[in-house]
Formats: sequence, C-alpha cells, structure tokens
Amino acid sequence: MRINVPLIRSAIEKVKSYMELMLPENPVRPWSVLRYSADAAICRKLYGATIQDYFELHFYEKTPRERNTYFTSKQALHFINLVNGPENNQKFYEKASMYRIMGKFTKRDLLFCPPHDYQEFEDYFIRHRKAFYKPNNTYCGEGIELWDADKTDVRELYERASKNIAVLDEPVIQHPDLARLNPDSLNTVKIYTMMIKDECRFIAAELRMGRRGSFVDNLERGGLAAGIDINTGTVIGTAYDLRMKPYPVHPDTGVQITGFVLPNWAEVLRFTEECARACPIAYVEWDFAVRENDCVLIEANANARNTEIQMGEFHGRKKQFEELEKLYIQSIS
Repeated sequence: MRINVPLIRSAIEKVKSYMELMLPENPVRPWSVLRYSADAAICRKLYGATIQDYFELHFYEKTPRERNTYFTSKQALHFINLVNGPENNQKFYEKASMYRIMGKFTKRDLLFCPPHDYQEFEDYFIRHRKAFYKPNNTYCGEGIELWDADKTDVRELYERASKNIAVLDEPVIQHPDLARLNPDSLNTVKIYTMMIKDECRFIAAELRMGRRGSFVDNLERGGLAAGIDINTGTVIGTAYDLRMKPYPVHPDTGVQITGFVLPNWAEVLRFTEECARACPIAYVEWDFAVRENDCVLIEANANARNTEIQMGEFHGRKKQFEELEKLYIQSIS
C-alpha cells in the first residue's frame, strides 16, 4: 500500500493546530503531537471521527465506550445524504439558493449579489444603511461582513458586491432579553428538526451568543453556546466556548446564562415547525433570531455538523440518530 506522505503531514499539522488552540495549558512537543495524531487516526478508523471531531468532542480524554456513543462526521454524512440527498444538501449549502427557497421566512429585505445594476444596489442602501454581506459558499460565520453605507462609499461597496455570488441581509433587531446577553451580536437559537412522514421531530436546540466587539455568535469565531431544553426553552447547565470552558454567566456582560429562559419560546417552536413543513428536505438545522413579537429565519443548513449538540451539557447522540434513520427508512418503505 502506497503511503501518502503529504496527506499525513497535513493531518499532523492540523492536529498540532488544534492542540495549540484547545490545549494551550499543555506544551505542544513533538512526541505529544505524534501521540495525539496516532490516537486521532485510530478514532477515524474505529468511529468515523474527523480531527475536528476528535478535538471538539474531546475524544482525547474519553474511553472507547464513551467515544462510541458519539455521532461523528462520517456517520453524519451518511445520514444526511440518505435522508436529504447530496444534491439538496448542495442547494442549502449555497446561501443564495437557500434564501431563494426559504426566503419568505426571513421576514426581511434581502439583496442577491451580484446586483442587477447600481440603482438597485443604491436603493437597497437607501432603505437600509447597514447590511450583512454573506458569501455564498462559507459556513460558521466565515467571511460575513457588516457593510455600513455611512462609513464606506456605496459605489465602492457596489464594486465589491459585483464580483461574487453573495447575499446582503437586512439587520435584525432582536428581543431585548437576548440583547442583554451581548448587545454587539445577534444572539440566535439553533434548532435541529427532522420531518418523518407528516411529523416534525425536534432533535435538539441551543442558544448561541457572541462576545463583546463581535457581531457573530459562532463558536468558531469566539462565541458561546448553551443547550436548551426544547420543552421549556430554558438553558441547560452552562454555556461553553470552543475549548469547552464553562460559562454560567456571560463573561462580558455578567448576565446569567444558566437557567436563562428564551423569550417567545412557544412561538419559536411553532415557527420552527412551520419552516420544517415548508422545507423540501427532511433534516435541517435552523438558525433563528427572536424578535420582540415573533422570530425570523437567519439560515437553514442541510449539511449541518452535529458536534455542537454533543458538546457541553449534551452527550453523544449516536443512538438518537440511528433511531431517526430507522424510522425514516420505515417511512419510505
């Protein structure tokens, strides 16, 4: 068997980067990098865990029995392709396509880029002096920018918007209770659902919060996440960051996170089910913003990673997804 040396080197470098990010208290020495790399390779072979899974799910400190309870990226890819189909996953991965399919649930003004002409673009910024620029093929908050027509020439923004496929998104004014957690970011609710026949099944929910000075709430961009009890809309346990450091209160605002009750929770669940029933695919991860009197769709992801709902107060969900897959297969038989 031919050994792919460049691939092995790339994997070892990735392991080293994760060690530096998530294990800063431990000196990263050559022998420790090799030890973690070897263990990560074993986890890929036995459990289908990527290097990202290995570190974010803390496989390095778990027993084989514990590792086997997690729904890893390889297993998730099989599940998603089975229930949604790879062609639909791609449609929802591309933001422009996703917004065209589910646009009415955003309840706000969107502009698809490249714009038709300068007049259309200028009119948009007359209506909204600020907008979020969202590249078409990125995830986890990557590449999102806040464009402000009062700080940058609109013609300059137009030239940038004309170069790539993207979406301009009108900012949302969130519920005051959520704004208290961190007023600099839109703090969202992530809910996973699956339609089996005519039944909407709620899989998991979490609250995501940004940090001071950041307008995004993604874990990968320094944000915090906390599990939500779907029945009550109450935060379970503490929030956590990517390194799994616990936060019972928000570190920047001092607002209590543990036990925080999401506003308008009944409306959030009702709206989630409405979106799920209107969606052409079965399994979706929804990102919602809660406003004072309703909630709105921020994003819908068909190929969402499942690591976040297995971190913190959550545990491995392999058994849950195996049961969902079984029910799905029975429903189409």
